Amino acid sequence: MLALPFLEAIRPRTARAMPSGAPKRLLLIKHRQGTVMEKWVPTGSETDWELSEILGPLSGFEDRMVVVSGLDNRVPQYNSAGDGHENADATVLTGALFEDQGASVLTGGGPSIEQVIAERISTDTSYARVDLGIGGGTGGSGLVTAREMFYGAGDPVDVINNPELAQVRLFGDASLSAEEIAALSERRASVLDGVLDEFAALRAQLGSEDQARLDAHAEKVRELEQRFALGGAGCGRPDLELPSGFDYGEDEDVVADGMIELMVAALACDLTRVGTLLFASSEDPTFPWLDVDGDPVVDTAHYNNWHFMVHDGRDEPGLAVGIGWYTEVVADLLAAMDATLDADGDNLLDTTLVLWCSEFGDGILHGLNKLPFVLFGACGEGVTTGRHIDLLSGTPDDYERQGDYTHQQLLTSVLHAFGGEDESFGHTASDLPNGPLTML
Repeated sequence: MLALPFLEAIRPRTARAMPSGAPKRLLLIKHRQGTVMEKWVPTGSETDWELSEILGPLSGFEDRMVVVSGLDNRVPQYNSAGDGHENADATVLTGALFEDQGASVLTGGGPSIEQVIAERISTDTSYARVDLGIGGGTGGSGLVTAREMFYGAGDPVDVINNPELAQVRLFGDASLSAEEIAALSERRASVLDGVLDEFAALRAQLGSEDQARLDAHAEKVRELEQRFALGGAGCGRPDLELPSGFDYGEDEDVVADGMIELMVAALACDLTRVGTLLFASSEDPTFPWLDVDGDPVVDTAHYNNWHFMVHDGRDEPGLAVGIGWYTEVVADLLAAMDATLDADGDNLLDTTLVLWCSEFGDGILHGLNKLPFVLFGACGEGVTTGRHIDLLSGTPDDYERQGDYTHQQLLTSVLHAFGGEDESFGHTASDLPNGPLTML
């Protein structure tokens, strides 16, 4: 929050102001291990289509979404190291090669798409970004390192997977006494006063437009001080209804409801303009609240865990049921956004670009072709929603067949939605298609 706002004096060459009609916010949703593509891809034509089995819970949102089928992640073919998971994870949102091909721990070689957007649009909010997770275990004391998201090369993002911790981080600790709040507020106020003094000294060195930006940012700092004085209550601290003794690392159905409430509040209150929601369990989610005709989702008689079933049990009905639950959570999140007005009085869903994806297409062969991408809400000026853009090469289950378009082109289009004029995103090569997806 205390960092300088975006100033013309330090303007990156790639940054552009948001045009009229651009989304106000970005919400990135990601689940792991891909999907069952023939049960994911809608049927019908571009504008007259029907939701698939897995996407069925999104019924009612068809006119506010764009499903894009047939995008390949070709970046790993330029890496000289890494297994299927490392390559998929580190490239799906960065489009970049590994930072160091010879490192013992391979990490992404550049910022991921949501970080680039945050640096452009979320510069005068309390938080540059809010990162929440569902599942992922309790070993990180409420934090899970995301293998897919990076602030920059070799610098991964941690998501909060404990909703109680996220509530305190975002909205303050409601259990503090009045005396504790006063003492904390006094300490924080002294820091903020120093920051405002530094802003005043800098102001004289800036042009009129930058002075206006700095003044607006200083006002945000003053608002932050006022929020601290209220114990962090800020804009409507959500009262989470969490059952006693729940396990935030395993009880994903419970956590999902809390994370939806927190994310919607953070975006609506303009605490941030960039949020991420990561389904963090990839090895062994068991989905005990679900069943397949009375049987567990994961057939433990044949598979050690969910991971093994994804790779070796492509025809298992539990795959569509588990991934379908991710869809249900996404649908609940969209419904909550649609029922919420933001701080400006605008419908939260209609003014936010929501992007949902996974690092694999079909998980059976760590498939990097035909990745699942869906956009919702405000997709950028000139983009018509209510469509299925079919770029598939071959049938949906022809998972080894490469198509003509890359996922980097979609990520470039996301930058354009926010006013960018970027010609590419991530790694470039003469034989790698780049530029935006013009059919959007």
